[in-house]
Amino acid sequence: MRMEYTGLSELSGSLIALEGVEDVAYDEMAEITLSGGERRYGRVILIDGDKVILQVFEGTKGISLENARTHFTGRPMELALSGEMLGRVFDGAGRPIGGLGAIYPKERRSINGGAMNPVARKFPRSCIYTGI
Repeated sequence: MRMEYTGLSELSGSLIALEGVEDVAYDEMAEITLSGGERRYGRVILIDGDKVILQVFEGTKGISLENARTHFTGRPMELALSGEMLGRVFDGAGRPIGGLGAIYPKERRSINGGAMNPVARKFPRSCIYTGI
């Protein structure tokens, strides 16, 4: 079942806040649909109880507090991977630019790396020269 939230509680810069949200995760992607049908994408950067803060990638200009509809995808930001990517140029969201058409991915992978365990790294045994 597709859960969609209508309206926003706050809007500030490139951030929007929603209240009454359930079952979302940190770094989860959200699709924000404006009243005119335009879609923008954002990522969950803070969860505080039932309040969620989203960072909107395309900016918040033109987003209405009353009419914006938000749908959470249930997945983190992913990049489509294929041999067709070689020699191509992409925007910050991983969409191809340059007029050569869409990429047909063989697989999709999350852009988020795994957490690094600071205890597992090697301890520096010699002086590290910084030039300062």
